[in-house]
Amino acid sequence: MKDTHPLWSDLVHRLHIGRPDKLVDWLAGVSLFEGMHRRHLRHLSRVLHRRAFDPGEAIFRQGDIGSGMYLIQTGRVRIVAEDSVRGETQLAILESGHVFGEMSLFDHSPRSASAVAQGECVLYGLFEGDLDQLERTRPQAAARLLRNLGLSLALRLRQTNERLHEVEEGSARGPY
Repeated sequence: MKDTHPLWSDLVHRLHIGRPDKLVDWLAGVSLFEGMHRRHLRHLSRVLHRRAFDPGEAIFRQGDIGSGMYLIQTGRVRIVAEDSVRGETQLAILESGHVFGEMSLFDHSPRSASAVAQGECVLYGLFEGDLDQLERTRPQAAARLLRNLGLSLALRLRQTNERLHEVEEGSARGPY
């Protein structure tokens, strides 16, 4: 087995050879893979790690060292920030086709929030070693994926900036 984070070594299930075409069809409709050639999606489908989660099961916890990103195929995932003063704050509910945890592919910082399965869900993980392999074996696919990830992160940052601006405007007006 290739380099996989030790936490996942007994949990991650590799895709079976008979399933990639169905997965490729689904990946082709996910915005993260927009512009990727079908043969690259086919290769990517063999690199992804499938994992099913039960309701309430933690995918990762805030503060954990990240090793990869996740793509939701079915179900929903709650993203929550935990604070010793305010407790738990829900940041987002993500559904099929959404990606989360991708910052860990770019830095090795602790996770900035927790991800928890909200009901049963199936996720596909892409870990740092998988991305390295993709860069070596399919550089065009890796370049497109990284570009799309960059666009996704830029959009999230823009949305966060807008929300922050709205909060600042609201607090500048005062409580009344």
